[in-house]
Amino acid sequence: MFLRNYWYVAATDTEIGRKPLGRMILGEPIMFFRTESGAPVAFEDRCPHRHLPLSMGKLVGDALQCHYHGLQFGVDGRCVRIPGQDHIPNGAKAKTYPLVERYHWIWIWMGDPGLADPATIPYFHWLDDSNWGAKGSYLHVESNWQLVVDNLLDLTHLAFVHETTIGNAAIAENAEVKVDRTPNNVIVTRWVIDQEPPPTYKKVGGFTGNVDRWQIIDFVPPAFRSDAYGHRRPGGQKDRRHHHA
Repeated sequence: MFLRNYWYVAATDTEIGRKPLGRMILGEPIMFFRTESGAPVAFEDRCPHRHLPLSMGKLVGDALQCHYHGLQFGVDGRCVRIPGQDHIPNGAKAKTYPLVERYHWIWIWMGDPGLADPATIPYFHWLDDSNWGAKGSYLHVESNWQLVVDNLLDLTHLAFVHETTIGNAAIAENAEVKVDRTPNNVIVTRWVIDQEPPPTYKKVGGFTGNVDRWQIIDFVPPAFRSDAYGHRRPGGQKDRRHHHA
């Protein structure tokens, strides 16, 4: 079961081009391409005629041509050409999905199209801000998505899973934890005060004594999370702060 009336990231902006791309989103086959003007388009990856994946087809101008019988569909999903006949049935239409290109991502709305408000897209300005470094990648996890969310909200696992890099016992044993719930998100704040830094922090920060460390995890359902990490020497200047999505 998936929450559908939300925006999801379907691809990075560089993945979508003039060659049709097929992808599974919330258990549904979706295909993507860009028009000649560069606008991203999303169809159900299934021809309404004989259900061949439309991602196997090709673009003729801004029309998508099915590879099976050559039917062509406009960017609104309506069939605009059927080889060998002039009549085009009213029902000859592929399902389309609202898309927005923002923060170098392609956002898709899988629910009721009438509710697709771009103003509700989660705020990830760091990806567009020249003052921040941003890098995208994929990590494929064979797991229920809810377990992935749980993993990223409860960082006590750092003390055990990442004990040789970014975690140590203080994360689990000596953290002051606060959870704030709002109508649209959950924020978990963890403060680890005057404790030994983990190995990677020692190496990168050059710390020789204890530090104050904080983690702020902002979870926006159904699938978005931002982390703010920081640390400083007790009673001293903040040494470093990193924000990533």
